[in-house]
Amino acid sequence: MMELVTLSEIFDVAYGGNFSKVSDYVSGDTPVIKSQATNNGVIAFLDIEPNCSNVISVARTGSVGASFYHEYSCYVTDDCMVMTPRLDLNSTEMLVYSRLVYQNSFKYNYGRKVTPSRLSKEILPHPNEVVAIAKRLSLPDAPPSKSVIEGSEKIDIRSRLVRSFSLKSLFDIKKGQRLTKADMAVGHTPFIGAIESGNGCRQYVSASPNHAGGTITVSYNGSVGEAFYQTVPYWASDDINVLYPKFKMTPFTALFICTLIRQEKFRFNYGRKWHLGRMNESTIKLPATVDGRPDWEFIESYVKTLPYSVNL
Repeated sequence: MMELVTLSEIFDVAYGGNFSKVSDYVSGDTPVIKSQATNNGVIAFLDIEPNCSNVISVARTGSVGASFYHEYSCYVTDDCMVMTPRLDLNSTEMLVYSRLVYQNSFKYNYGRKVTPSRLSKEILPHPNEVVAIAKRLSLPDAPPSKSVIEGSEKIDIRSRLVRSFSLKSLFDIKKGQRLTKADMAVGHTPFIGAIESGNGCRQYVSASPNHAGGTITVSYNGSVGEAFYQTVPYWASDDINVLYPKFKMTPFTALFICTLIRQEKFRFNYGRKWHLGRMNESTIKLPATVDGRPDWEFIESYVKTLPYSVNL
C-alpha cells in the first residue's frame, strides 16, 4: 500500500511576489512565471531581481493548478503559489512532485482557486515512494546535438505520407469504461481521461487496469483527438477509445502515429465526437513500401533522428 503524506510535510507554500504587468519592465535575463499552462509558466524575460530558485510554481488564477518545476533562478509572480522543498529533493524528484500536483488541478477552477491552505492539504505519495518513481525515469542531460537536429530536417516527411490506411486496418479499436468518483481511491493505476496534458493521465487510482500497455489512447470526448502512447497497463475512461496494434508497434512508431491522429482532430468537436464507429472509418496517411504496406522501418528510423528521441 502506498504511503501518503500531506503536501505541507514536504513543502512550504507561499504566494509569489508582487507584479503589475510586463510593459512596466524592460527586457532582461530573469524568467518571469505567471499563471499559464505553457512554456513552463514563463511569460517573459525581464530586468527584475529573481525571488526563487529550485521551487515549484502552481497557478492560482488563469490556468488554475498548472504546476512547473524551476531549477533556475526566476521571478514567480503573485498569480502563482510557490512550493519550496523542506527536504533535500533532486531535480527529478521535484519534477515528479510537480506532475503529481498538476494531476490534482481538476479540483480547482475560477471559483475555487488555489490557496496556501488548500494546496498544503493535498495528499501526495511519501518521499520514499517518489524516490522510487524518480529512479525509474530517464531524463535528457543535455539538448540534442546540432548534427542530430540537422539530420531530421533533411527529410521532408510530408512528401513521404503517400498512402491512406484505415485505423481499423492497423488497430483493433476498443472503448474505455466508466469509473465513478466513488471508486477513484488513490492507488497505482494510471487513470486515462479526455484531457490534453500529462499523457492523458488524470490521476492514479486503486482500480485494476482495464487495458494493456503498448497501446494508444484517443479522446473521443472532451479534448477530442488527443492521442497518447501508454507504456504500462491503465484504466481508460469511457471518454477514451483504445487502439490495440495489429502490427509490431514500437514507442517510435507509436509516437509517430499519435502525431498523425492529432492532425485529424479538426474534423471533430463536442457536437461531432470521434466515437467508435467514426474512428473505425477514419484514415491516416503513412509512408508506404513498394508493395503498399506501411513502411514501419522508415518511420522508426525517421523518429530516431528527431531531438531527444534517444530518451524514448
